[in-house]
Amino acid sequence: MHIKQMFKKQKIARMLNPKDWICEKSRLVHITTHLYNGEKFFLNNDIARYVKVTMFKIAAMNNIDILKVGCDYTHCHFLINQDPDQDLRKMVNILKGKTSREVRKRYYWLNEFSHFWAKGFYVTFYKESKKDKVFKYINNQTRELHEANVPPL
Repeated sequence: MHIKQMFKKQKIARMLNPKDWICEKSRLVHITTHLYNGEKFFLNNDIARYVKVTMFKIAAMNNIDILKVGCDYTHCHFLINQDPDQDLRKMVNILKGKTSREVRKRYYWLNEFSHFWAKGFYVTFYKESKKDKVFKYINNQTRELHEANVPPL
């Protein structure tokens, strides 16, 4: 492989790496992450509720500002306020990893599945002025409209 081709590949990989996304002021980040193999674990309202409460607890312990969490049958939406010094990938990995552990402790039958969350996540950035629109979107994406906003413990 030519050096030019290697450089182009590395440059593209760096551009697509969320770790390298730099922000100068805090911003709204809407993240969508799916469950492993499209499993419908959130058909069980208890699991969906527990995941939301656990996310808020974990976020509070790790200095992550979650504004909204919503679970649909096969995926979860969360809206965070990201500070400039926070690594987005690390934040999502903390939330997904620790919620997975906590959910498996409580619902032991989930241990038969190799993973709880699918690998990766989808990210969209918004201006503060769009906050209400994103809140509405997350509410409309969830099947549990009245329970979509769980207060932190």
